[in-house]
Amino acid sequence: MARIKLLLFYLICIGPENFLKMLKSSIYEKRIIYYFELSFNRVKFMEPRVKSESKIFYSFDELPSFLKAKIKKNLGYEKLRIFKYRLSATIKLVVSFVDGEFASYCFLACSEEQFLLFRLGKSDIYFFDCFTFPEFRGLGLIYDETKYAIDIFKEHGYSRACVAIDSYNKNSICAFNKIGFYKTKEYWLRKIFFIKKILVK
Repeated sequence: MARIKLLLFYLICIGPENFLKMLKSSIYEKRIIYYFELSFNRVKFMEPRVKSESKIFYSFDELPSFLKAKIKKNLGYEKLRIFKYRLSATIKLVVSFVDGEFASYCFLACSEEQFLLFRLGKSDIYFFDCFTFPEFRGLGLIYDETKYAIDIFKEHGYSRACVAIDSYNKNSICAFNKIGFYKTKEYWLRKIFFIKKILVK
């Protein structure tokens, strides 16, 4: 009975279409996730394609109002709530600006943070959920963000960066390969009726 009430709650909150997507993913899911690592002293140099500025935000309250407005307008209110939730914990946000305009971002975790598939080491930082707005794609901003964060965290004793990318996301894999990230593991996920099985290769 409790599970039925929960499903009805989700149906009302997110609507029929999103509810069916959620239900389908709950019944069966198959994913392959590649895990990449990069030692701070092996970052490849890339010539900047555009002049940009990067900054790290440590809390949601630090975010400028124009940045929050663009997230809400382009990515939706639910995504803005995710930003608020993550930044209220230990997650940081690396942002790039081009000519003063919010162009891209990447979330960043560190300090032995626990994730579903792995736990970070004491000297690790982890980039995830990176996104570049369409009008700024192809400019290499992911390099600017990661290099900026690496330079800052290197001063605080960190020495390795990590990313986990779905196997189908060829653009992200290529972008991080260019920076110097190399694949060290594969996580094979299978889920059937809320039962998950994870195989590490």
